[in-house]
Amino acid sequence: STEEDNARNYALLAKIADVGLGPQTPTRQREHRRRAKRIVEWDRLRYASERYGYDVRLVRVDGPLHDPMAYGKGDILLGAKRGSAEADVLMRI
Repeated sequence: STEEDNARNYALLAKIADVGLGPQTPTRQREHRRRAKRIVEWDRLRYASERYGYDVRLVRVDGPLHDPMAYGKGDILLGAKRGSAEADVLMRI
């Protein structure tokens, strides 16, 4: 069914975002992972916004406070209930 195909495709996309896709050059591997990761992250943000009424942001963790050895990921998905004081702050980030 289409729903099952969509679920399989999404699972494959999430896997590529997490660990990459098969034997490739390191540069191609990073490109595919980054592209797949962006799609998955934006899908999650959109879902939280549409389904639960959240204002959402994708924030990159950079600078001297980001230690990749302590936290290997460089992006954080942030959300707050639309109309809340927290959402007002979030929307200014």
